[in-house]
Amino acid sequence: MTLMPEEVTLLLSKGIIVLVDEEKSHRLPTQVQIEEFKQKISQEENIQLQEYIKFTEEKKLKIECLRKNNDLSQDIKGERNIAKEISPNDLKEKDVLFQQSQEFQDQQNSLNLENKSSKIQGFAPVVNIKTSSTSFAWYNYNGNCFSSIDLAKQNDLWVWPSTLKDLQKYKIYCDLWNQGYYITSGIKFGGDYLLYPGDPLRYHSHFIAIVLDIDKIISPMDIITFGRLGTTVKKSYMLCSWNQQQDKAVYYCLEWSGFG
Repeated sequence: MTLMPEEVTLLLSKGIIVLVDEEKSHRLPTQVQIEEFKQKISQEENIQLQEYIKFTEEKKLKIECLRKNNDLSQDIKGERNIAKEISPNDLKEKDVLFQQSQEFQDQQNSLNLENKSSKIQGFAPVVNIKTSSTSFAWYNYNGNCFSSIDLAKQNDLWVWPSTLKDLQKYKIYCDLWNQGYYITSGIKFGGDYLLYPGDPLRYHSHFIAIVLDIDKIISPMDIITFGRLGTTVKKSYMLCSWNQQQDKAVYYCLEWSGFG
């Protein structure tokens, strides 16, 4: 998951996160550390190989067992077709065969479930790729961890917002965030942000927000474009600007009525 620049800057300013210079935190490993790392990787590969072999062997045994039970089931069907002069002993034998047939059916259902699972997971063992570097012996982030925007800028680790446009977007983002909106990128809908009334996993977005300079001249064609674009995806189109003199956000919403 990649955070938007606005999210990183906001979280950093709130003291919720710290930024780590990952590149500088990787020191030059010693020869001993390199050998230990290679040995660890080799051990993990061997474990994965053994798990794969065990998995395939168990699969073969289950398939072979089902084949035998399938032959037994075919015999039961043949016996049912020859239902002549059945003695009490024959009934007992048929009860046993019927019970075995039921067990076969249960095993077959179990295998079908496993086959569905294997289509998703595959026969190969799951390979876990670690994204964290903290497990490496040569990794040390001391001196490369920054808890404020100023420190991150001084070390050229984080310089956003760096332009007036970026600053306007950040101030608008913070203002909307403080109002309780859940905000995601709106680039797929022709805007800067999508605004949700709650968790994006539970709600649809209500607004497409675009940040414009407060002195920008908006033509009638722009209004038509924004209005139709928002209506097409059943959202209101929000025009956002930041008033530097009054130090506050200005919002206008466009919504077509009776369209489509």
